[in-house]
Parts: sequence; C-alpha cells; structure tokens
Amino acid sequence: MPRARIVGVIALAAQLLWLAHEQLGSSRYFCWSPLHEHVWYRVEAQVGGKPLSDDQIAARYGRRGAFYHRSARGFWELNAAQHVLDSVTWRERTLPPEQRATVSVLYRINDRGARTWTYTP
Repeated sequence: MPRARIVGVIALAAQLLWLAHEQLGSSRYFCWSPLHEHVWYRVEAQVGGKPLSDDQIAARYGRRGAFYHRSARGFWELNAAQHVLDSVTWRERTLPPEQRATVSVLYRINDRGARTWTYTP
C-alpha cells in the first residue's frame, strides 16, 4: 500500500476515534453533529475577596452567542455546559495570578436540576 494511502487511512481513523470519544464525553468539541443542549448559568466571582458586579461578570465571562438576562442575572446559550466551564477556566488562566478570581457557576442543563461548579486559582 502506498505511503500516502496509509497516512490517509490513519488520519481518517484518528478522526473517527476522536468523534466517538467526543460523542460520549461532556464537552463534545469538534463533533460533526449539532448539539442541542440549553444551558442556563449564573456566574459569581470574587477577586481578592471583593465580589465582581454584574457588569464586570458580563464583560469578563460573556461568551459569543450567549444571551445575558439582566433581571435573572444569568446567561443562556445553546451549547454544552462544559464549554462554559472551560471558557471560565481558560479566561482565569490568562490573567496574572493577582487578578484571578474565585468563580462559582450555578448552571442547569435542559431544565434538569441545578449544579454548582467552582474554580479556585
């Protein structure tokens, strides 16, 4: 079998394995099928023991495609909850240690029970 064909077969097999892995996981990054998961979440954060305001939280953790509902003080988006949690983690890790926040995310997936996730620097 030619070398190019072997590389092609390996690349396709890797894609199929990654797809199977993501379909069974919580994040579903790089999946070929749409994800229909409604996530409602509220973010509370403190930097140095001082709570961030609603506007600061919206500016710091607002995600493209997420709707911020001011009266509910929370976000809604059509995405995997793990993407939200990952984006909070990535955002905090990009900041200098003295600016990092302790973050709690209270979230619900598809009207199921509420869950809480916490990030501590």
